[in-house]
Amino acid sequence: MPQYDPREQYRELCCAILQLAISDWRGLESLTERTRRNRRRRLLRFFRSAWFETLCTIVAIPAENIRERLGIKEKGKRETIVHPVEARVF
Repeated sequence: MPQYDPREQYRELCCAILQLAISDWRGLESLTERTRRNRRRRLLRFFRSAWFETLCTIVAIPAENIRERLGIKEKGKRETIVHPVEARVF
């Protein structure tokens, strides 16, 4: 019988949260303009947050790699963000 490891389930939960956020980012284009702006702003806050960094550390994926693949620049930089459909992470 396999040994129960709560850390693995916690890691799987963290992966699911990250995958959902990435999926939401990629789905922005299908939303109305107003909804897209609001959701994009919330997602950018998430992808630039300490919580995002922590989730990435837990699943052993560099946060900057995900941001780069999604076209999200560092906070404070006013550069163009890559179209969500063009972004590929996994």
